[in-house]
This record gives sequence, C-alpha cells and structure tokens, in this order.
Amino acid sequence: MCEPVTITTAATYAAVAIAAASAATSYVSQEKSAAAQTRNAQEAYDSEVVQTKNTQVEATQASATAQSERARQAMVETAHLQALANESGTAGGSNDRVTNEANFNAGTDLATMQANAASSQRQLVNQLNGGYATAEQRMSNIQQPSLIGAGLQIAGAATSAYASRANANARASGSVPQYQSTQ
Repeated sequence: MCEPVTITTAATYAAVAIAAASAATSYVSQEKSAAAQTRNAQEAYDSEVVQTKNTQVEATQASATAQSERARQAMVETAHLQALANESGTAGGSNDRVTNEANFNAGTDLATMQANAASSQRQLVNQLNGGYATAEQRMSNIQQPSLIGAGLQIAGAATSAYASRANANARASGSVPQYQSTQ
C-alpha cells in the first residue's frame, strides 16, 4: 500500500500539471481571440479606406464632368451672343460687355465648382483620419494575453497545492491539531 505522503506528493504534482495545462490553454485561446479581433479591426479600417478612396475618385470625376459641362455651356452662350450681334449688325462695345459678363459668370461658376470639389476632398481626408483614429482605438482596446499572467496562475496553483500537501503531511504526522466542531 502507498504511503500517504507519496499519494499527496503525486496529487500535488498532478494539480500543478493540470494548472499549467489550463493556463497554457487559456493563454493560447486568448492569443487567438486577440489576433482575430485585431484582424477584424484592421479589415474594417482597410474597407473604410477603400470606400473613401472610391468616393474621392467619384467626387473628382463628377466635379470634372460638371466643370466641363459648364465650360461647354459658356462657349455655346458666347457663340450664340456673337451670332446674334453679327446678325443684328451691333457688333461692338455693347456686345462685348454682354459677352464679358457671360464669361465672368462662367468663370465664377467654375471657381465655385473647384472650391466645392477641394472642400469635398478635404472632408474625405478628414473622414479617413477619423477612421484611422477609430481603428487605433479599437486595436488598443483589444485585451492581449500575458505570459506573466499565465505564469502567475501556475505559480498560484503550485503554491496552493504545496500548501495543501504541507497541511496534509502535518496532519498525518500529528503536529497540527485537527479542527473539531463543537456541535
């Protein structure tokens, strides 16, 4: 038959081994979870960047199309005014003034369109900066596993197991009084 000390020693080693296996499993699980969360946050940010860049390209194309159309309208309007002046035989100062006003209005419209396009691009860049800050915050909030924590978990289990073993050995030798209920 085995001695009580040998049984408690084996039980102590088994408890420490189980705690070590549990801590290692927990660490690996937490590491996988943190990696998945980081990957998801990065993918969300990457998707937002692609969408914003697509929006920038679309806005640039739309602005270029609108400006081109306005410039075309200005040329048609100017040509129409010159044709009217030539037909009526009033070519000169009054016609030049009307043509200059039409050109001025077109220039003002084009400048406004360019300013709006630039403002839109700045807004999209600010949106990208905000998305980056959000992604950084998400990633910094991800709980990373700690080898020190796993080591402390194993050390705590070992300390507890050795304390239980020491208490059992002391009781077996009779050096520690047994607790007895008074009821």
